[in-house]
Amino acid sequence: MVKMDLINPTRGILVSGFEQYQYLRPSLEFDQKRIIGELKEKYIESVEDNERLKAKLERLEPQVIVVEEVPFKVAKEKILDYLQNNDGAYTSAIAYDLKLPIKTVLKVISSLKEDGKLA
Repeated sequence: MVKMDLINPTRGILVSGFEQYQYLRPSLEFDQKRIIGELKEKYIESVEDNERLKAKLERLEPQVIVVEEVPFKVAKEKILDYLQNNDGAYTSAIAYDLKLPIKTVLKVISSLKEDGKLA
């Protein structure tokens, strides 16, 4: 352990360890309170982050989705109408919203691109 000597600025003399502690105590207490405050803030932030993550994970739980088997032409009309009313969409969103099998949606989108109706 390194011995630290401190000169009391008011008296200009070396002071003992106890006097050093008394001299430094207010700043140490301030630092301690500041650190504890920062730790509390970080803890609260982490709890809030955990709650947000938990909410996201709950939304990601597997779901059972009932899909309709419809003729290709009907599916094509539904998807084209959907895309006209929704400015861009993921294939999975189209399938979910229209209750269509993902394979059907992929085939229809491919067909719409071939027909020049989609870029």
